[in-house]
Amino acid sequence: MGAYYQWQLKKDDKIEVIKPDWLKFLESFWHFNDYTQAAMIFIKEAGKPVVVNTVCDYDDHREWLDQTIKVVEDQVEPLTSGYLVNDKTKTYFSLAKFVEFRKDHNWLISPLALLTRFDVNAQGGGDFDVEDLKQDPDRYGAVSVFNPELVASWADSEVRYTDEPVSDYKDISEEIACYEKD
Repeated sequence: MGAYYQWQLKKDDKIEVIKPDWLKFLESFWHFNDYTQAAMIFIKEAGKPVVVNTVCDYDDHREWLDQTIKVVEDQVEPLTSGYLVNDKTKTYFSLAKFVEFRKDHNWLISPLALLTRFDVNAQGGGDFDVEDLKQDPDRYGAVSVFNPELVASWADSEVRYTDEPVSDYKDISEEIACYEKD
């Protein structure tokens, strides 16, 4: 069976849900698609940390919820600058670097989705598995040296947007950047 995913964004004890129309992880969690961009815009516009989870319909950790935020495809302006930061892990990734990575790799998998999911292994068909980078190099690649320990490291954590990098935190942009080959 396929593994379907949704964004759950918790702000002020209220969970907002962006659900990519019953699409599987590798059908919907690209960095530059409208659903991912809408989730990042929500974080930016919140003006404070938001608990972010990428939830699978097979997860035992979270309940599958009804959509609360409707995303109109081709109506979302992508974020091309700024940083998403996790204060708990003292790490961040650069949105501008992903714009650069896209010049060579169109199908970038969302770093936010990888960081905020609960499992490093595939939950079903159409899902991402960290082992795929090693076992299927004809299909998947890393921008640099992919760090599988980062996958799920932001699950159930607060994420915030900032215009400037946090000087004493680690930039993980290259370590979490991977893509599906054309």
